[in-house]
Amino acid sequence: MAKQVFLLADTATGVVGSFLRQAMLDDLLAVSRVPVEALQELADRLEREPGFLTPTRLAELIRYVVPDEPAAEAVENTLNGVRPGYVTGIAQDLRAFREVNPRNGELLSAEALAAIEARLDILVHNYASLERYRKAAALTESTGNQFEGVDLICDLRPVFDTSRAVIEGFLPRIVIRLKYRALNSSHQAVEIGLSVSDLDVVIREAEKAKRKLETMQQLADGRLPGGWVELE
Repeated sequence: MAKQVFLLADTATGVVGSFLRQAMLDDLLAVSRVPVEALQELADRLEREPGFLTPTRLAELIRYVVPDEPAAEAVENTLNGVRPGYVTGIAQDLRAFREVNPRNGELLSAEALAAIEARLDILVHNYASLERYRKAAALTESTGNQFEGVDLICDLRPVFDTSRAVIEGFLPRIVIRLKYRALNSSHQAVEIGLSVSDLDVVIREAEKAKRKLETMQQLADGRLPGGWVELE
């Protein structure tokens, strides 16, 4: 994270303006010190990136061009947090902030403001591969509960005789616990008891689903520009 410079009168809310928050301001100040040539190279690479630009791939591209980690993190936050439609509003908030009092003008100089505006103009665009990923992620988030994990708990249940003094056998039981994040962002889980034969059915159906997905992936990779994407 870029070194924080606290410029706010309203430190309780962290609000600088309608489009700007303290954390974003810290990042923009760090971005203003990144060489223009590095940001131009990054923008060119983002324009040429095919398919779906995942967060991992985005981080790789940024750090290839901006090896300094705090600066790279500030660039990454800016790309994720600033859309093209926000740039004008952010610039207006920065200018208004400078005019509030002389101290703000010292902390955010005219040169720093000009550097921020120039770098936002270079960096912030509607990159096709990044927009594809954002659309896919939004579609996933809005179409059902999101998987977070699974536990398979196996144990043996004793079967006693009528006197409850002798164990006559053991019954294997399996509990599958599916953990998920609901549409209201709460973390939930559902538990289902399975027999061994039930587990065999689940495995067979999962293998069928995997084969179907492999067939669909071959079709997508061969015919669609973005191909197959795995959301992170």
